[in-house]
Amino acid sequence: MGFGSYKSIKIKNIYLTKDSDHYIELSGDINFFFFNDNLVDYWLSTFRLPGYPIVLNIFSNFLDIKYAVYLNFVADLVTLFLLYKLLSMYFESKFTYIGCIIFLTNTNILMSSTQIMTESLSTMLLIASYYYFKNKNIFISGIFIALLSIFKPLGIYLVLMYFYY
Repeated sequence: MGFGSYKSIKIKNIYLTKDSDHYIELSGDINFFFFNDNLVDYWLSTFRLPGYPIVLNIFSNFLDIKYAVYLNFVADLVTLFLLYKLLSMYFESKFTYIGCIIFLTNTNILMSSTQIMTESLSTMLLIASYYYFKNKNIFISGIFIALLSIFKPLGIYLVLMYFYY
């Protein structure tokens, strides 16, 4: 399945929210430039940024879409690593570990990691942008903010903060 072909990848009754179904449906609509013939969900592409559906579309070319939750797991592990590095800049080891444990046991993190949603990837991009910003690598930080901007509107506001720095 490539960008030129269409394969329905909608999976019913696997995810806890309709957001997961919406992202899966949008990832299939990328093949048609987000034009959706399903009149019930015609509004989907007007409320979602294209970043996560593009990632899902590329992912579904290689593996079954039901394994996309592992992308969230990997993103959470990368976030945990970056969070550890950030916290170790400011705190001693004991508090760094406590901060990482709090992150891992946060119910919002646990719930979004088990669903096809943008939270894990966007949190990773946000933490990565701040990590590189604190390490004076503005270019790499800017790349992460640009990527965040196609996942969540928050990235657009962070670009404005760069102008004030």
